[in-house]
Amino acid sequence: MEAANVGAEFADPLGDGARIIEPRFGERLPRDASVIVFGLQPDVDAWLAQENLAPEPEPLRNRGSAQVWTAQLPNGKTMLAISARDATALQALLRPLPHYGKQSWLVFDGAKAVDRGVWEVKAVSWRFE
Repeated sequence: MEAANVGAEFADPLGDGARIIEPRFGERLPRDASVIVFGLQPDVDAWLAQENLAPEPEPLRNRGSAQVWTAQLPNGKTMLAISARDATALQALLRPLPHYGKQSWLVFDGAKAVDRGVWEVKAVSWRFE
């Protein structure tokens, strides 16, 4: 299966109103929506750079056949990034990925999650005057 055909498969279980973006088509970051960006690693990396977004987190880089992570977008919405080594690795995520909804990041080797976790929430100090 081509990587391009996988997007529709992710949209159903993960969509929840989020906009699906496949980086190789040059789509831009929407101003008012959460996004699911998926594709091959070079394409996802290039799209993140084009949109001035943080790159793939260093602890995930070059691990396994695919990496998945969440991040907050400048618009306050959420991004789910799915970056795979090849179309086969991307397709292997179809069945297991929807079962990891409470995780902030995952590393897959084929269809098996080999590492996962939840980002630490940083304390914010609010001062009202």
